[in-house]
Amino acid sequence: MEEAVMKVRSSVEVPAVVGELLERYRGYLVVERGLRPETIRMYSWNARLFLLVACGDDPGRIGDLTASDIARFVTRVSECRRPVTVNTIVAAVRALLRYFYAVGLIATPLAQATPWLARARMSALPRPAVHGAAERLLASFDRSTLSGSRHFAIVTVFARLGLRVGELVAIELDDVDWRRGELVVRGKGGGRDRLPLPVDVGEALAGYLSIRGRDDRWRQVFLRIDPPGPMATTTVLAVLRRACASVDLPRLFSHRLRHSLAVDLLHEGASLPEIGQVLRHRHQATTVVYAKVDETALATVAQPWPGVRS
Repeated sequence: MEEAVMKVRSSVEVPAVVGELLERYRGYLVVERGLRPETIRMYSWNARLFLLVACGDDPGRIGDLTASDIARFVTRVSECRRPVTVNTIVAAVRALLRYFYAVGLIATPLAQATPWLARARMSALPRPAVHGAAERLLASFDRSTLSGSRHFAIVTVFARLGLRVGELVAIELDDVDWRRGELVVRGKGGGRDRLPLPVDVGEALAGYLSIRGRDDRWRQVFLRIDPPGPMATTTVLAVLRRACASVDLPRLFSHRLRHSLAVDLLHEGASLPEIGQVLRHRHQATTVVYAKVDETALATVAQPWPGVRS
């Protein structure tokens, strides 16, 4: 399996018929699904992996795929990948199989037969938030410099609005409505949400933009410094990593700051539906995980273990 994975990574040439199929699939992800470029790259890479391992790079075998073939592929991947990575691959394969079914390459909706690797999401408490982490990061930036003001604005947006990395780098100048005090967030699947623009977030953005100055070549708010241009998600992650190291904090990614925001809202008395609205969760089940954060409240409903006196 590892050999197959390495072949995908190092492969430059793919059979022309496979390349054409993947190109049509990429077009479907762009037009029909409206996915972000990073997601499309991930889905395309895993589509290539699936075609190699399950079909031997022969699109002619797609029509013969069975549920057993799909389960066998997931099993082989799970032998050399962590569960969370395996489930990322499964999500991409499901999308590919839905495409195959939509265009008639398979007669059975095999996406429904693609197994998830058990993760027991609700069986343990989530990783604790690092209290005061955002404040320590914000205090470490020199807001009089271009890089410092940019980093201050990035962490402020993450900590106060709970945006994902892809959502942050996608913010454009026209998305900030200064008069109405709103921010348009370009979310998953091409959706757009309007969020209130807190005063401190607006001040952080205005401070950065005033130092950054006008650059008509780009509409994105957050730009690289040298060379100038739109920031990539990897650049934002590197900013967070270096900032955490500078104040002796464990590595915090945007989802940890997002998690901290949800925990703070919960402790301030916000309901789960309200937290779900702030974080823009599509399904309430995604927000339910935060019901486990308040261990004090959980202790009041926990039943004693049989045979043990409380």
